[in-house]
Amino acid sequence: MDARAKRILFRTYWSNGWIDDGDRQTAPEDLAYAKDHGVMFDPVTWTHDESVSRIQRLRDTGLGSVVANGFVASLSSRRLDRRSALASWSMVERLTPHAFQPVVAGEGLDDGGTVTRSDVVCETCRDAPADGQLTARQVDRDIDLNVLSFERLKWGGVRHDDLVYARFDLEQLARTAAHDPTAEDRTLLQRVLAVIEDLDPEATAGGLVRALRPVLPGTVAEHRAFVEILGTARVLRPRGAERPEHLRSDWGAAGQWRGGDRYDVHRVRQLFPGAVQV
Repeated sequence: MDARAKRILFRTYWSNGWIDDGDRQTAPEDLAYAKDHGVMFDPVTWTHDESVSRIQRLRDTGLGSVVANGFVASLSSRRLDRRSALASWSMVERLTPHAFQPVVAGEGLDDGGTVTRSDVVCETCRDAPADGQLTARQVDRDIDLNVLSFERLKWGGVRHDDLVYARFDLEQLARTAAHDPTAEDRTLLQRVLAVIEDLDPEATAGGLVRALRPVLPGTVAEHRAFVEILGTARVLRPRGAERPEHLRSDWGAAGQWRGGDRYDVHRVRQLFPGAVQV
């Protein structure tokens, strides 16, 4: 990845925190450079049906093994763009060809209780993931792919439960050369699994983040996103009855997981053959 193009993207959105929408500026020559290097993009309009069809074509190319290898290869390199796709893939791997099936997901009310807005999503997409829900609108207009690109490169993605992000994420991975994990990467995966195995049974996702610090290269924010990716990919999967989350918790897929749940051995073997020994 071109380092200058990545810096241009990051300077557009981040300066010790998010830059306000009205203050985001990119010089025309910088924008052209970043676009030429596949890091920034023009706004696009995507329909639900186009995105579902595009994801089906990507799956037909055998992208699944590239996704899994890219995730493992990200452990030593901190190539978070390669890490992101495991969550996106997991959200769409059970998606079947279909047209938009509208269902109301939420409503906005005025002070008098009158409905002023209905949020309509695709019911088939919503119910497709084995865990969680995938949000898909009929048409997304003027999509800012640049903010998705920034989140993908800085943390390994944020909006994995959105069809638009899943499509963008997988398309970008498909455009890069496949990257095989090194021996160091495979060792890191084994160490991560060992950390999960040894965690206190009552530990939360935040406890896992702290336990990963001496094992996995990266920042706390990267480790937090890493744990969410494992949750979205169903590697970390709550067992038994639904648990209450902490009142201040802003965790998503990993919110109800506890250390006693360990990791899903079948899922790990499915995604990373050879990672778990009998």
